[in-house]
Amino acid sequence: MGLEKGLVQLYVGDGKGKTSAAIGLAIRAVGAKLKVCLIQFLKAKPSSEVQVLKFLGVGLFRCGSKDFVDEKNISQLDIDEAKKGFDHAKKMMASGFYDVVILDEVCAAIKYGLLDEKDLLDVLEKRPENVEVVLTGRVCSDQLRDYADLCTEMKCIIHPFDSGVAARHGIEF
Repeated sequence: MGLEKGLVQLYVGDGKGKTSAAIGLAIRAVGAKLKVCLIQFLKAKPSSEVQVLKFLGVGLFRCGSKDFVDEKNISQLDIDEAKKGFDHAKKMMASGFYDVVILDEVCAAIKYGLLDEKDLLDVLEKRPENVEVVLTGRVCSDQLRDYADLCTEMKCIIHPFDSGVAARHGIEF
């Protein structure tokens, strides 16, 4: 089965839905009998999608030192966790086992200085040609955007956080 040609997809923007879109793609891919791996950067807090993705056979690797990474107070543990996630991502892309590899919040890890964008571009360039890669995060450089085969921007128009509604279990996490 598998893909003949894997592309690079990029979901960015200040709006809600980047991770949800990536997970939707993962579910669609599993339904098509593709093998999927999801690496979640900067995410240590339990999230509701984890159990169902495991049940569906999605390879899942979460790497984060705490609930939220404060870009003004980056710790060595934050850096180490991001590096662990990136090392895992490289192995999964090169393994030949996965058809789709999702790097959730990798753009944020780059923005916060936890990972080097040049290293990511190098890995993308060297991956097997049949591996689809999905990258998410609020912002990305022009270089990464130009490298991608698809870039979708999620734009926030109205968000409940702005009126004081906290993140809800099962909806935002």
